[in-house]
Amino acid sequence: MTDDPPKGRRPRRLCKRCDAVLRPGQDLCSCGLWNFATVAGADDTVLLSEVEDAMHERYKTGPWDECFGGGVVKTSVTLIGGEPGAGKSTLSLQIADRLAREGEVLYVAAEEDLPAIKSRALRLELSNTRSVRMVPALGAAVDLGPMFTRYRPRAIVLDSLAGLFGDDIDEAAEAARRVKAYAVDLKAPVLIVNHVTKDGDFAGLKALEHAVDTTISFFSTGAVVKDGDKVLREERVMTTHKNRYGAAHVEVFLWMTEKGLVKK
Repeated sequence: MTDDPPKGRRPRRLCKRCDAVLRPGQDLCSCGLWNFATVAGADDTVLLSEVEDAMHERYKTGPWDECFGGGVVKTSVTLIGGEPGAGKSTLSLQIADRLAREGEVLYVAAEEDLPAIKSRALRLELSNTRSVRMVPALGAAVDLGPMFTRYRPRAIVLDSLAGLFGDDIDEAAEAARRVKAYAVDLKAPVLIVNHVTKDGDFAGLKALEHAVDTTISFFSTGAVVKDGDKVLREERVMTTHKNRYGAAHVEVFLWMTEKGLVKK
């Protein structure tokens, strides 16, 4: 029988695998095991009036930060859906480069091979590539959990969900929920990229909206600026459809240029 903890003190929680002491609210042990089981006799209830009022910590990511609510929340999972050819990979690579100023970013590449991504990074003249760790996942099964716990990145980019899980809606939704747990433990924002059709359907993965914190669509408006026959820039629009940490229905218009996306 377990002794009751001293009055006013919470019982110690031990990892089921290695018996390490878990901090209050910690579920992921340093050994890599999740410990979701409740502790007998523990009472973690609190009156709403006594809950600490704290602002969500954010990272700045670029001219599209308004869509995130002023910057991406450190423990958030964001799904960005874009039509084919809109420039999703360019956007995610630019965001990864901005986040890399805060520390190492883990970039899971399931849409393109690494030489193609390196070529784009050179064209975009990115400045923080030494802090972007690439995970080659094109056509390969990758066990992401151990990588997250080994490298403990400051941010995670998954490009793309369809490349990792195909059309398996249930598997993709479950993966998004698990990634959320890592985001909270690591205090690392997660950006998930996926395909979107013109009617806004995230490639049939609408169930993902319930598994992520923010959903943003990314489309071409069709507007272009030309110099003769040469296209100088093309207009893009980012629209926030859901945001647990800010306003929804926010639109930001951007130009896609040779050097990447810039604010219009």
